[in-house]
Amino acid sequence: MSHFLLLLAVTSALCRHGVGQRSHAQNSIKVMISEGCVALGEAADADAGGNELSLSPGAPLVLTHHIRLVPSSPDSGPVSGSCDCVSDLDSLRERVERLERELSALRQKCGDPEANGGCTSRESKGAGCSVSPDPVSPVSLCPSDCSDQGRCVDGKCVCFSGFRGSDCSEETCSPPCGQRGRCMDGQCVCEPGFSGADCSMASCDCGGRGVCVDAQCVCDSGFTGESCAELACPRGCSQRGRCVDGVCVCDSGFSGADCGTGGCSSDCGQRGRCVQGKCVCQSGFTGDECERCGEGYGGKNCDMANHTVMEEDQTVMSSVEQLRTIDLTQSSVSVVWTQPRVQYESYGLVFTSQKDGSQVQAQVPGPLSSFRQTGLAPAQTYSITVTGATGDSRGAPSSTSFTTLPAPPSDLRVVKTSSSSAVIQWEPSPSAIDRYRLSVSPGDGTEGRGQDLTFDPGTSSAHITQLRAGLRYDITLVAESGQSHSAPLTTHATPGPTNALVPALTLQRSDSDKLPFENNLRNTKQPESIVPKLNITKKVFENGGPGESQRLDGIFSESDFKVTVLGEGSEVLSRLQKLVISTGPEPPSDLRFSHVTDNSVTVSWTRPQSMVSGFKLTYTHTEEGEPVSVALDQGNSSIDLARLAPGSSYEVSVMSVLGLDESDEISKTLHTLPDPPTDLRAVNVSHAGALLLWRPSLTNVEKYTIVYGSGTGSEVRVSVSGNSAQKELSNLQPSTSYSVTISSERRGRESREDRTSFTTTSTSTLTTTESVSLGARNLRASHVTPRTAMLSWKPPSRPVIGYKLTYHTEGHKQEVSLGATVTQLNLTRLIPGEEYTAQLQTEGEEVLSTSFTTGSLRFPFPADCSEEQLNGLSVSGLVDIYPMGRKGAALSVWCDMDTDGGGWTVFQRRQDGSVDFFRSWREYVQGFGEPAGEFWLGLEALHNLTTRGSMMLRVDLRDRQDTVFAQYSTFEVSKRNYRLTVGGYSGTAGDSMSYHSGRIFTTKDRDPASFITRCAMSYRGGWWYKNCHEANLNGLYGTNSKHQGVIWMSWKGKETSIPFTEMKMRPTDYLPNTNNRA
Repeated sequence: MSHFLLLLAVTSALCRHGVGQRSHAQNSIKVMISEGCVALGEAADADAGGNELSLSPGAPLVLTHHIRLVPSSPDSGPVSGSCDCVSDLDSLRERVERLERELSALRQKCGDPEANGGCTSRESKGAGCSVSPDPVSPVSLCPSDCSDQGRCVDGKCVCFSGFRGSDCSEETCSPPCGQRGRCMDGQCVCEPGFSGADCSMASCDCGGRGVCVDAQCVCDSGFTGESCAELACPRGCSQRGRCVDGVCVCDSGFSGADCGTGGCSSDCGQRGRCVQGKCVCQSGFTGDECERCGEGYGGKNCDMANHTVMEEDQTVMSSVEQLRTIDLTQSSVSVVWTQPRVQYESYGLVFTSQKDGSQVQAQVPGPLSSFRQTGLAPAQTYSITVTGATGDSRGAPSSTSFTTLPAPPSDLRVVKTSSSSAVIQWEPSPSAIDRYRLSVSPGDGTEGRGQDLTFDPGTSSAHITQLRAGLRYDITLVAESGQSHSAPLTTHATPGPTNALVPALTLQRSDSDKLPFENNLRNTKQPESIVPKLNITKKVFENGGPGESQRLDGIFSESDFKVTVLGEGSEVLSRLQKLVISTGPEPPSDLRFSHVTDNSVTVSWTRPQSMVSGFKLTYTHTEEGEPVSVALDQGNSSIDLARLAPGSSYEVSVMSVLGLDESDEISKTLHTLPDPPTDLRAVNVSHAGALLLWRPSLTNVEKYTIVYGSGTGSEVRVSVSGNSAQKELSNLQPSTSYSVTISSERRGRESREDRTSFTTTSTSTLTTTESVSLGARNLRASHVTPRTAMLSWKPPSRPVIGYKLTYHTEGHKQEVSLGATVTQLNLTRLIPGEEYTAQLQTEGEEVLSTSFTTGSLRFPFPADCSEEQLNGLSVSGLVDIYPMGRKGAALSVWCDMDTDGGGWTVFQRRQDGSVDFFRSWREYVQGFGEPAGEFWLGLEALHNLTTRGSMMLRVDLRDRQDTVFAQYSTFEVSKRNYRLTVGGYSGTAGDSMSYHSGRIFTTKDRDPASFITRCAMSYRGGWWYKNCHEANLNGLYGTNSKHQGVIWMSWKGKETSIPFTEMKMRPTDYLPNTNNRA
């Protein structure tokens, strides 16, 4: 059955019968419409079942026809009451076409009835169409006045460029979008797969891993596939294997990273398989190419056993035994096992990384029972599975696990030694480690004098103390991760000779001593004797018991001494022990500092009385610097140090130098002043107030002190937070000059001052201006902050329709239309530290203008909430941050300024189930929800935030009154598949997040590395799933079954959905300054 809708519009006037004259006789148009499918014979009444309509001249007629066609069955014969609808349709089509031709002829001959009442375009109106039309006659108007997008010409719209249609209401694009897009707001919106201004360019999404050329991705090295989303294998696996996640799985007989190693010289005669370049023969065959029968077999096909009876092999396909690993390094391991009773043809080995699931496969011949795998990643845990194979049969697998050693540090070196200490440095290990362990042991094998020190992973130097002068020490450094450690790195250090501030000597007893001496030797009865000619001083000491050393005080510097030790007992004397020693140069004294500033100081000391060849000064930043040494000649007793860090502490030491000998050092701690604020200036100056702006100190300071006055002794001193960069002054006197100074303060030390001056305006000018103006007046800015300002004005004395207010700074302009009753407007989202010009205009009045400068901030475009807290924000709430800097887009986030000192950027919250978290990949990348409620900030934002620097993660969990948290010192989301790196747990919730470290993010519609279970689909969320989860904070809210809820397993298990979760981050090295909290 088919339906047709026929519309007939009959509005033409009668055609003219003579030249220049039209007939006004009334004619009619008769349309016959059959009511049904009726067979009409020759004698039938032509009017039966139809209607006849007579139309007046110019009267419109619209006929709507519903035509029902019932196809005749080709198998059915003639049936009474039916007709041939096919022939009816042909007849109807002919009548319609004839009618359309008649209407077309009428329009051409008599003109458009809709446009000029039946007259042609060359005539106008009236009898005979002989009167010229009025230019503004309604009959010449165009539809919708051409929508103001065209000109009306003879009743038709001539559209302007960019528009089309009978009324010019349709926008067009230039160039046209063709068949590959649609035009919206003057621009082409292209269909998927096309781009460009006219949608003529074929496009393709190569995911940032290739370039689109002729609608096809040309992938970067290491990637393949239509969208370059697959990891490529080296050399395409040499056509000898298949590529799985960037790793070649080689065909039988081949190995290597590109399957380029191996292969047999023949096909093993079709009597065996090629494994690792060697033929593994079928039963009954042997030889290098399986070319002969094995022992006990014969016949043409080696299938006849030489034994009369062959025993049936009932051996079970068992696994290998005693699988273990040996010779473990940072990148390799040897796997050994015991052969089972079954002799397998080959063994398959699979190494699986527990960090990212990547696999390395290898195959070894059956006679072997060991294999060494190289190319592994350091400090990673792998599982190894060994499975025997014979033909298509596989034995039971056997598995174990191991962890590769962490990569060792490098370039261990000694950078400084003194008489009792040494400073060493090294290049950090590239692996993620837990600590460094440093072992120091004396080279002479002396027991009890070694040291075992540990250092944090971020350390790259160590200061070893309590060493003995002149003794060589063996120093060993290893990186440790868990219970494993890297290969050792070794060096040696020998402290310099004894340098005495008070020259001293330590004596060790020898093995031949029959009676040791103790530390507290007493002066004997023999007094000190001096031989002036030889300049010899003789002292005798006596001990009262066992001992091993003696310190000699009061001996001269730069002198040679002969020491004799004799052990004496009851009627027993030891053998004499003799030693000749030389003392070092005399040290300087009275170390002092003067002219201390934020970046310089003068260091002075008193030279020793004895001769020295020079001095050595060393200064070291107590927190983050390395020692810096300066050599000076003997005539110097002071030095100016510059380019120091403001607000910092330094350890400064000075020692005397005589040739190659050094004295003991004298040392003292220096504290530099904080750096001052700079660029102090006064803006928005009025008759009673002004706004002070300055550039904050680079150092974290506790407060700024501002002193201002008019020079009459009425100075005012105020203090503001160390996070501030502005201060509004009020209650000033008009027409008065003020001077202002500002300084910073840190730990009780005040910086030098910066200063400026300004003069307030007079009130007389304002009064005069107001008295003569009838329009809006007194446009001024007040309450100016770094991001807001209040504009106010006095209304005109006469009524106005409204105002137009514009305000702009370089590169940014805003325009606002305001009602007639508005007299002030609060401007928001301004740029800190910028000068703005505001203009207010009413109809027929002059433009009012004023200028103001927004306050400065330490971080005008904060990258995260920690920088916004340093800007002075102390209350939690919504904030615009700029992770990509000033040129990047603003990102609205929730800042937590209360938890653990504040500065946290919140990126996830669950609290009431109002937001569905079972979402698509695109939604998780872009983010969803509202930061003030339930929301997910977005994976792209997480990547941008965590790659700016080292970030830490905090997870806050709450169930009614029960609250816990988990904190991680390492947190990063990479760009590719948004892979998670998290570690360094502390807190009260238990560690459920480290399990997911190394995993990529997956959603219901994107799971590139799915396990047997598609975790995102099964547990109804988007997460870093790992077969599948110990934490699932994006699961189904309020669902306490099937592990599908909001889960933190180490706290509530997998069957309890947690009502409140909040995930947040801040820089690892961030130290909130609670003194700056407003």
